[in-house]
Amino acid sequence: MAGVGGMRIIKRRLKVAQSTQQITRAMQLIAASKLRRAEPHMRQAINYYDSLVEVLAAARAAGCKQGFTLAAPRNEGDTLVLLVSGDKGLCGAYNDAVVKKGLEAAEGSQRFIVIGLRGRDKLARAGIIPGPGDFYEANKLTLLAIKRLSESLIERFIQDTSIRRICLVYTHYYSALSHDPVMEDILPVCLPEPVGPEPLAEPDTIDLIGGILPAMVEARIYSAIMVSVAAEHSARRMTMSSATDNAQEMIDNLRRMYNRERQAAITREIIDIVGGAETAGR
Repeated sequence: MAGVGGMRIIKRRLKVAQSTQQITRAMQLIAASKLRRAEPHMRQAINYYDSLVEVLAAARAAGCKQGFTLAAPRNEGDTLVLLVSGDKGLCGAYNDAVVKKGLEAAEGSQRFIVIGLRGRDKLARAGIIPGPGDFYEANKLTLLAIKRLSESLIERFIQDTSIRRICLVYTHYYSALSHDPVMEDILPVCLPEPVGPEPLAEPDTIDLIGGILPAMVEARIYSAIMVSVAAEHSARRMTMSSATDNAQEMIDNLRRMYNRERQAAITREIIDIVGGAETAGR
């Protein structure tokens, strides 16, 4: 009976493993589908930002010496970190890695603007609570919300001279199998080197550059969010793929255990039958 009881336990565990594998495989397929949809949006956002950089580089070829507040470096003050994370888990070390990178970028500062529930919760464990209006749910971000976020960051940078720089921390998507957290300064804006001959601009280059700089900040934030979304789907797909493979390995092991138990039970029954026949023959 001990063997029969062991077989029942193994059979229950096998059923649980198979159910878990079905769930992880479904989540893997969903993440892969979302990744395919996210990649075109990511590329469009990156191309738009790159186009703004090209226009700015061409405008600077006019030799404009005008100073711009959004591009003026500051030597003193704190770092304000804009951290982009996800709202959900089951994506491996995606959220942990980007939060760790954000803490490194902060250089001891407690000033964070957080996108994503997971980033907010993990920072809270480190004793950092975003202030009112400094938290956004990643799944509820719209183009309008990103525009308002960009405008508030620019206004904050201009008015608060205690901010030395605003640093963007997000997960960069290299390919479906490669993504890593990165950090880069978005304010003050790093002006590209002048490229090409002196342009003919309407309005003049000063107004043109002054209008492009805020658009660059907004485009950089938007493209970073789109890249992070693609990286999150990629990380979740990889994690669920690994979980599916592990579940299959467990299923194979349980099947081998079940077969050994069944063979042992059959052997015991044969021994009992043979023993009973020998006893009856005597």
